[in-house]
Amino acid sequence: MKHSETLCSRRTFLAVSSSIAAGNCIIRGTSPVRAQEKISTSEKKKQELSDTGYKLGFDYLSNGKYPGCALCTIAAIQDTLNIRDDTIFKAATGMSGGGGGTRIGNCGSYTGCSLVIGQLCGCDRPQQSYKDDYQKASGVVKKVSDEFVSEYGSVICREIKIIVDDRYDYAKNNEGITQKLKTEALGKCSTVVAKGAQWAVELILDEGLVKI
Repeated sequence: MKHSETLCSRRTFLAVSSSIAAGNCIIRGTSPVRAQEKISTSEKKKQELSDTGYKLGFDYLSNGKYPGCALCTIAAIQDTLNIRDDTIFKAATGMSGGGGGTRIGNCGSYTGCSLVIGQLCGCDRPQQSYKDDYQKASGVVKKVSDEFVSEYGSVICREIKIIVDDRYDYAKNNEGITQKLKTEALGKCSTVVAKGAQWAVELILDEGLVKI
């Protein structure tokens, strides 16, 4: 091998090694700069979809486009990711308000998130083994649950409702909070749906259940 070729190979090796050490993604045939541009574009798209999920969730419930938290959450996620499935949407009828409006069951938004995740990675009846799909779907739903618990302390409708109502009363009578927090608090269940849809969209993308 010629000396110039050796130097070139060594420079290439060092460049790749340095980029890996710095935590950059190397795509075969693509320079580190171009690879970083691809990452930035992907993250930007993900943020746009996350924001869209939030907006649609809030608008669908607050404007009464569909009845109940579950249907509005499902529609927001499906419309954001272009994965519309009217069978899933129809199946969620009656699941809002803790199920039949009883308040004692799961939040409709949490239920809606779970149904769309099942739509994307759940079990098919004819398959021979259900273990992998069951564990995958359950794992993603658990992450959605963690988001609800972190934000509201529960996934149960009436328990979330107490938190939402308290925040509403506080925002209504307190001028010392930011406009963003005030809008969220005054949105009540529309904000719950918005956040649920947003969390689900982000997790679905993070888990690779929908490609962007």
